[in-house]
Amino acid sequence: MMQEEEKVVYTPYAELPNPKLTVDSLDENFLGVVALFESDGWKDNNSALEQLRILNKFYFEYLCTKLDEVDPYIQIHLNSLRSGLLKTALLFMQELAGSEADVSEHATRSASLKSYLPRQIPVLLARLLDAKKFIAKEADLALKNVATKTCGPEVIAALCEQCFTGISKGTLFADNVMDYLESGVGTKMSGEAWESCKQPLMLTLGQAVNTGRKQMVKKAGSILAALKKSCGEEAVLAAIKGAAMPKVEEQKLVELLAGKGEEKKKPDSGFKAFLQSKKKAKA
Repeated sequence: MMQEEEKVVYTPYAELPNPKLTVDSLDENFLGVVALFESDGWKDNNSALEQLRILNKFYFEYLCTKLDEVDPYIQIHLNSLRSGLLKTALLFMQELAGSEADVSEHATRSASLKSYLPRQIPVLLARLLDAKKFIAKEADLALKNVATKTCGPEVIAALCEQCFTGISKGTLFADNVMDYLESGVGTKMSGEAWESCKQPLMLTLGQAVNTGRKQMVKKAGSILAALKKSCGEEAVLAAIKGAAMPKVEEQKLVELLAGKGEEKKKPDSGFKAFLQSKKKAKA
């Protein structure tokens, strides 16, 4: 018997067909989508997800008015045990966050995404642990789109919340989240966006350097450098000092901001150092 994954056809974004709906027929079409979601058949459910992908591509603003209405169905399939349905749901999330051809439009056209996408971050992070690598890959792509193509203060705050707490349960997703933050901040952080998320961002960076892990410290330094370029060193320094973090973490961030956080090469010790000193004495 054929496996479900072999039966599901994943239509590339560029090949999604335009249904050429009229304003009057949009609501009728949407009711049809809901009916497909209500069906007990997984093929109908998959068709409903495909219809959402089509609405996202051709009727984005209309879809945004319906996101809260269809979200319960989307959540079901983002947590589905059927990998075919799960992948289609993840494709929808990737495209909703911003398809390559529509980056600027998806980033600015609807305020609905500002509240909707941040709420999806915990469930997308959970999919990174999926035993099937292709599912984990799709979840990662969705999160990257959320971080880089629709990045705003709400998204950054949601990522910070999940970095060392929440679903992460310590440092489970800390590396992933720091990657998303690293790719999402920088030139996008200015004005109101910077003022809205500087507190959680600085606290998260403080926790990152406190891990003592070289890669984590490096990522924190990269984020600080991007913020320094877009917001100015004084503003970033003030944010660090105003974040009410432990003094040890604050000092480490201040040093990173000033470019003093790189690890210095430690002097040789032990037997190796002894041999080198003997060579120098003979010379």
